[in-house]
Amino acid sequence: MKNFVRPFIFLIAIPFVLQGQYNGTIYAAEKDLPLLSEQEFLSAAGSGRCIILFQGADLFEQKDGGRRDSEQKGKRPRRSDPKDQRPRDNAVQVPQPFVNELVKQLLLFKERIASSVRLARVDGKGYSADTLARVRNDAALLPNEPGPVFATYDFNGAVVSRVKGPFRPDALPWLVHEIMGYYIHSIKTEKGEYLRMGWSSTDTNSSFINLVGEKKEDREQGGKVERVQVIDYVSTPREGATYRFQRMFGADGKLLGSLESYGDLGTFGYFDHDRTGRLQYRVAYPAQQGRAE
Repeated sequence: MKNFVRPFIFLIAIPFVLQGQYNGTIYAAEKDLPLLSEQEFLSAAGSGRCIILFQGADLFEQKDGGRRDSEQKGKRPRRSDPKDQRPRDNAVQVPQPFVNELVKQLLLFKERIASSVRLARVDGKGYSADTLARVRNDAALLPNEPGPVFATYDFNGAVVSRVKGPFRPDALPWLVHEIMGYYIHSIKTEKGEYLRMGWSSTDTNSSFINLVGEKKEDREQGGKVERVQVIDYVSTPREGATYRFQRMFGADGKLLGSLESYGDLGTFGYFDHDRTGRLQYRVAYPAQQGRAE
């Protein structure tokens, strides 16, 4: 997934906390992500293999000294970050429960795929002006966009995934895959992108997901046509858009596939072609298939 596009995400506030799909373990950014000192940050960013959460008032206070964005040289360009298209209004701080839920899902997914990538956080306190300038360049931090930012570091530099304020929970699995993308080691196959340990998928039992339809139809599964039960869901409308989800179950009641349409972010299918009990194949579809106006 190294070539997975990482667009900015501009989403609205939701007055409830996400419910996790795990064993009740409580995760929090402050507790579970180590806070890096200036030297630790420079070492981690230089070595790659880390994902850093940038969050803190000190990061948005421009100080004298250091290079600004326009002066930075040799940085890998962000793949989907035209500066003239960045939203610069309606900046709202993302509630900490949403950040904590995202951190939780990132850590759980890291465990699931047995990744060695390091997750940490930076708040900028005590950093020199030069290092703060690098942080702002790496994470594309802007004073009027105070939402938390995750930067994925590999050996070529940083790629940004911005959680813009605030974030909608029906895009949580997409965002987890987006942030973890470089470190999700998969194999391209004719059936899709294969991940041995299985993908994350949206919890359709969540309060913001609504069941809208149920039917049975014939679909090709694992090289043969099979009668499957198809259940359709739609998320609560926000920002004039809804995300759509579809679950496919076999005659034996086992989950065979999940089709998830995240509007302009794209549509993705997760399938269990091999009947392993895990959705281990991922297929990306054209973004226009994910529109739900």
